[in-house]
Amino acid sequence: MQGGRSPGLRRISVGLHQITRAAKVERVDEGGRMPWFGRKRFGWGLRPISWQGWLLTIAFVAIVLALDATLASSQSWLFATLVAVVTALFLLVAYLTKE
Repeated sequence: MQGGRSPGLRRISVGLHQITRAAKVERVDEGGRMPWFGRKRFGWGLRPISWQGWLLTIAFVAIVLALDATLASSQSWLFATLVAVVTALFLLVAYLTKE
């Protein structure tokens, strides 16, 4: 044992370092762009994988909450229409920027 570590622990440590280093590599798609959304590990759907994806998701939630605070009780038809449009735009951008 050198430096207080057994050879087995050293191998595990090196292996974990390689895994975390590989996870930090930026993903680039065929067009040379970094995707904003990636597949979920389990289940169906997409999840944000870059700061742009997170920013878009947070902006979407903020817009829907603002619409709810201003229009939901007084003009429900306008609220529902605007939420549908914002949701469609969000899903379109997520689809176009997925890996």
